[in-house]
Amino acid sequence: MGQRVIKINGMHCNHCKMTIEKNVGEIKGINSIEVSLKNHTAIIDFEDNVSFDKIKKAIEDSGYTVTN
Repeated sequence: MGQRVIKINGMHCNHCKMTIEKNVGEIKGINSIEVSLKNHTAIIDFEDNVSFDKIKKAIEDSGYTVTN
């Protein structure tokens, strides 16, 4: 298992937070995701078989920008 803190630009409200949590949470192998609007981050706990590129794509497909 791994955990990663991802910086995200473009989030402004709880709808943004819920959209990212839903879309990333649907990826098989994601154990948990906690999005912070205040810090513009998501803390994601995931299985080893989940690639960062897959997580990044889910966030960017939701309309947000990953900055790390």
